[in-house]
Amino acid sequence: MWQKYRERAFLKGAFLGAGTISDPEKEYRFGIVCDSPEKARFLWELFLEFDIPAKTMKRRDRYVLYLKEGELISDALNVIMRIAQPFIAGTSIVVAGISSLYSDRKS
Repeated sequence: MWQKYRERAFLKGAFLGAGTISDPEKEYRFGIVCDSPEKARFLWELFLEFDIPAKTMKRRDRYVLYLKEGELISDALNVIMRIAQPFIAGTSIVVAGISSLYSDRKS
């Protein structure tokens, strides 16, 4: 049960730390900038856990995980914003688990 909460929390942190959403008047775009292809791949795999097929590309010396379809962007925002309840009930458990999530998945 806590694994999904940890994944959502990790995605939310990644988005809050390095994410963008473009103006829907011009073009829908949701993105998270990563400093390595491994981190972009890790985020890509996490989004797939929630049936969100993100794409990645290299931009200058960074890697960007992105979504362009409005429905997928809505799904992604729903995933990362749906972690409030577990934080109220078990903040220390979730927060303690977030730091190990990336290293657990790499092995």
